[in-house]
Amino acid sequence: MGGQTAETPQPSPPASAGGEGVFSAHQQRWRQQSLEQQLAATREELAAMKQLMDELPGIFERRFALRMEPLLAHRERLLSETRQLRHDLVQLQGQWAPLNLPMLPPVPQRQPRLSRALRHAFGLRRSA
Repeated sequence: MGGQTAETPQPSPPASAGGEGVFSAHQQRWRQQSLEQQLAATREELAAMKQLMDELPGIFERRFALRMEPLLAHRERLLSETRQLRHDLVQLQGQWAPLNLPMLPPVPQRQPRLSRALRHAFGLRRSA
């Protein structure tokens, strides 16, 4: 922020009619107006930067959600396939029960976890 911004060039102050170290009232007014314009421009720049800083978290959250969406959908597909495969395996094991083969342990019930928390946090809908 220490750099200069592109501004419209300011006219040079009027030459002093008296001694070189003394500024006339006109020169003082010109200098004050010049400083006030620079201050106003700096305040506008600061306000714009504050606004950008306020928007950054939302930008990063949206980008993260966009990147997470396909991963969460893929995870859901894998979980669904796993449930189906477990179901199929239990069905097959039921056919072979007379042979006393070890049974597959029951599938634990799904609990809300990271994927649901992330979906909720980013306002994503569950894909069907």
